Order: sequence, then structure tokens, then C-alpha cells
Amino acid sequence: MENGTYPPYFNLTMFVNIGIYRYPAFVLCLLLYAVIIFANLVIIVVISREKVLHEPIFLRDLLSDTHLIPRSACFIQIYVIYTYASYEYYF
Repeated sequence: MENGTYPPYFNLTMFVNIGIYRYPAFVLCLLLYAVIIFANLVIIVVISREKVLHEPIFLRDLLSDTHLIPRSACFIQIYVIYTYASYEYYF
């Protein structure tokens, strides 16, 4: 004798009824998704077209005899890393 229940659907209780804001929320999420896909495609195209970006930079830096970085590049790197980290924390 087998005692089991297999419902034909699942109730996603995480989603609340937001009424008339359902469609603007959908459009906003769709636009955000499209921007993310477009940005990833731009990155892929830039990397595929620029031959300089085809080599692993960090591995090349490990084998280099000099480990100098310009001040402006250092500040740009700091800005990018902290901006990325704050966005990740926020979202």
C-alpha cells in the first residue's frame, strides 16, 4: 500500500500580491535583465576583438621583474573594487 501525495503544482508563497504594480515591476525586471545581458555581450565582444585582452594579465604580472603601477591606475583599481563591493553588499 502506497501512501503519498504528489500535487500537480507548487504554491510560490514568497511572491505577494502587489496589485497594479505587477506590470511595472515585470517591465523593470525585464529591462534590468536585458541590460545585464547586453553588458555581458559587450564584454564578450570587446574581449574577443582586443587581442591584448586574450592573455591572463595576473599571471604575466607574477612573472614580471618589475611590480610598478602608476598612481592613477592604482586609484582607479581602488575605486572599481570598492564600488563593486558596495554594490554587491547593497543588492
